[in-house]
Amino acid sequence: MIDITHKYRQLRSATAGGKIITSAEVIRRIQDHNLPKGNLFEVARTAALLGAKNTDRLLPHCHPIPLEFLEIDFTMTDNEIHISATGKTIARTGLEMEVLTAVSIAALSIYDMLKPIDKNLAITDLRLTNKTGGKSSVKKSFPEVISRVIVVSDSTSSGKREDLSGAAISKKLQDFDLQIQPLRIIPDSAEQIDRELESAVNENIDFLVFTGGTGVGSRDITTEIIEPRLQKRLPGVEEAMRSFGQERNAKAMLSRSLAGISGQTLVLCLPGSLKGSIESLDAVLPHIFHALEIINGQGHT
Repeated sequence: MIDITHKYRQLRSATAGGKIITSAEVIRRIQDHNLPKGNLFEVARTAALLGAKNTDRLLPHCHPIPLEFLEIDFTMTDNEIHISATGKTIARTGLEMEVLTAVSIAALSIYDMLKPIDKNLAITDLRLTNKTGGKSSVKKSFPEVISRVIVVSDSTSSGKREDLSGAAISKKLQDFDLQIQPLRIIPDSAEQIDRELESAVNENIDFLVFTGGTGVGSRDITTEIIEPRLQKRLPGVEEAMRSFGQERNAKAMLSRSLAGISGQTLVLCLPGSLKGSIESLDAVLPHIFHALEIINGQGHT
């Protein structure tokens, strides 16, 4: 299966539909409850629920997810039976396959119950009609955002250690089409950290990312320097990053990652480790860019 551990849980929904073509005579018999195998729609609804709950067992690459709501509806026209399935979940991946399976199994159940009286049944138009949540529901391109990444590390700035996190962060930001300025590497110096923040604010940098100096070591001072210079903290962003990291590494609780606004600049202070920095971004991108829309007067959405 595809690795989805880098994703975060969120509310997702999906709706699928399909139909069965039959005859007007069969539709009348359904309406009159005159079928050889009993109540058509109650059996089909039960089958759909069972099918949806077992989707991950039927499809090899389908991830198991908590199915927290599922509604099955049936409507009829002169010679058609329409099936609709709508589901909701809070998970790392969507439930398109669950609702499609629900409609498929409902259609097969109806087919099985009607075939003794109609040899020309046809199942058709199986399709996904709507989905929310996940990548398809959020803006993914921000070409107007100017970003800068600052690596804070004594060893990296002195050439003793190769930079990994800064380069990885810059590559991650490329996925969202940001204007990414050249990477900067500085030592764990209060004066230089402060200077980089001041320069970014004065140069109207929209998104400033520091990586390094958020741990508990004696030279980890990025948080102490940046925090007093933020006009507004974003504790929800900080909580999201630590919570996301904690699910993957118990040591994430030691991170002193920071988020806030200085002037018109959105600032993040991330761990210096490659894994910690990327997981922190996975936790908040791209939703954190909504803060820039608010800063620029576009309001809440």
